[in-house]
Amino acid sequence: METQGGYVDFVGGELSGYVNAMLTDGVVQVRALCEFLGLACGKDGLGLGDARKRRHDDIGIELYRSAAGPLQRVTRQQLESAFPGVSANLVRTLQVANKSLLHITAKLELAAGDLDAMESLGGVMRQIVEMFLYTPLGMAMPAPSFSTSVDRRGRSQMN
Repeated sequence: METQGGYVDFVGGELSGYVNAMLTDGVVQVRALCEFLGLACGKDGLGLGDARKRRHDDIGIELYRSAAGPLQRVTRQQLESAFPGVSANLVRTLQVANKSLLHITAKLELAAGDLDAMESLGGVMRQIVEMFLYTPLGMAMPAPSFSTSVDRRGRSQMN
């Protein structure tokens, strides 16, 4: 990730327009999934916390029912118990989404490890959705439209 003239160029070269759009979409999708599950940046903006109160037309995990009753919002403790260490990467990705992509501010500075933090969520988000949504509903998670494998850091690798 390089900063050129005050702008962040995640990926340089001839594919940068395509790849940057894919990265941006991934960051926005992580934010949407977190809100759906009930997670957001904490009030201080530094830690993982509960998503805000839902609006009347918001769709969240608690609107889905299993045989045992409505599903519950995912807590930070549940997430950390199942996926140790993922909270820090989620928080950083949510900060980028909130302060750079969806609400542009001058306060966000990207660090060298930010791209790795965001990229590491590729395979993990699928596992999180499967664990907290599909499994409680007794459903198999649909196969991706392309094949992937997950490396030792939890990053998706397209095959």
